[in-house]
Amino acid sequence: MVYTPTLSEDFFTLAREVDQLIEKHPTLEWSFVQVSDPKGAQYGGYTAEELKTRLDEINALVKKHKLKHLSFLVSAPPARAGDTTVTLALAQRDTTNSKRTVVVWTMQMDGTKLDKATIKKLISELSVTIGK
Repeated sequence: MVYTPTLSEDFFTLAREVDQLIEKHPTLEWSFVQVSDPKGAQYGGYTAEELKTRLDEINALVKKHKLKHLSFLVSAPPARAGDTTVTLALAQRDTTNSKRTVVVWTMQMDGTKLDKATIKKLISELSVTIGK
């Protein structure tokens, strides 16, 4: 799962790395990106037509960045105005109770400070967790 308030180029660099990781691990195919949209889809800020337009814009960006394994959805904006926190998390079925899913790894970072070294470190940590 990836939660983001912005769809910046740095975010898409991270998304491409996650997308490639998912390609190597088909069990993660249900992965998604939740975009905290400034207008607030869940606050009724969009008409049905506006929401369709926004989703079309997001899908065009996904296509442009050649992402194949991530589903994008729109949610309400973050609780704090101006929040730039990007969250990356891995949830797996609980081995003791297959009806329950638990977060086994998570990392939060300031989305304005994403760079190649940070992204490489995050993907490395996530890969190790997936391999366990």
